[in-house]
Amino acid sequence: MLCFEPTDHPRTGRVRNAVALAAIAACLTAMPAYAYTGPGLGLGAITSAAGILFGILLALVGLIWYPVKRAIRMLRGGSARKAAPKPAVDAKRGTDEQA
Repeated sequence: MLCFEPTDHPRTGRVRNAVALAAIAACLTAMPAYAYTGPGLGLGAITSAAGILFGILLALVGLIWYPVKRAIRMLRGGSARKAAPKPAVDAKRGTDEQA
């Protein structure tokens, strides 16, 4: 008998076991489809899988690298954020700051 959680109703376990055995039997007796997959379908599947893996990789890099980069910058004595550059022209007077 397959191992499932016990239930209050005695037939529930038997039905689950029958369904599990039927699923296992269907998987073991599956026949090959003998279907032709052209180059377009094959390349599409490969690029889709590569795109998904590349996206996951970039997400992990973004989650790991940027906090590490910020911590390294703070340990070296810099601030966590770079200071905004000063404008070359004073906004009030419209002249150069150094003049």
